[in-house]
Amino acid sequence: MNKQPWDVDPPETGDKSEDITFQAVGAALTQWEWFEGNLSLAFSFLIGVSHGNLAAIRAYGAIETFRGRANMIQRAAEVYFRQQPDDIQEAQLTKILNLALRHLSGKRNEIAHGIVQPWEIMEDGHRVVQNGFVLVPAYYATRKRNLPESREWWVSSITGSDSHPGTEAEPLFTAPREIDLSISASIPTYFYSSIEINKIAALFTAQATQVADVLTFLADRIDPDDHPDDHHKYKIRL
Repeated sequence: MNKQPWDVDPPETGDKSEDITFQAVGAALTQWEWFEGNLSLAFSFLIGVSHGNLAAIRAYGAIETFRGRANMIQRAAEVYFRQQPDDIQEAQLTKILNLALRHLSGKRNEIAHGIVQPWEIMEDGHRVVQNGFVLVPAYYATRKRNLPESREWWVSSITGSDSHPGTEAEPLFTAPREIDLSISASIPTYFYSSIEINKIAALFTAQATQVADVLTFLADRIDPDDHPDDHHKYKIRL
């Protein structure tokens, strides 16, 4: 299976300072809000009112989840493009919303609800060393942290040392180890350094820019000369 842009591998090392990670988190969330700000403007056009209609934008913001907001835009777009057909622009808007719903909004939530902390790893089987700073799920994030699994370790009859089952060493006996169920033992489903966060932020930026192109199309349909100075605003953060 081909790797997708939103499939981010864990970092090899964390950031040198927590400030670097914090800065990446803030920048990424700002890019997402730019994207959603442009979507709110698109909604105001799709329901037949002018650019930046305050009532439309406040109605958009009153919906508490992104899924709800995206579905609202999709339903408005169905009516709009039925009255004023344009298969290319309708398909583009649908593509933008589907990508955000299926993949990017989840990444946004991981960044927004993660915590920056030192990344401690085991070295030489026992020594804990710090490997920089990363963003990980909070301890209470049940769906983003897995419980440690029960594992049986083989004691090799050849070396007398521990090894994983299935290795070439002849097993002498199995020795179950006690499962650590402390909060620090839960396993995060993601680790992000600033490098991974910036890659995700770039996807948010691309989405915001694509919505800006749709906005320009919608504005020109109303009156190409009505708001000539407003079109450039979609390309910048509002």
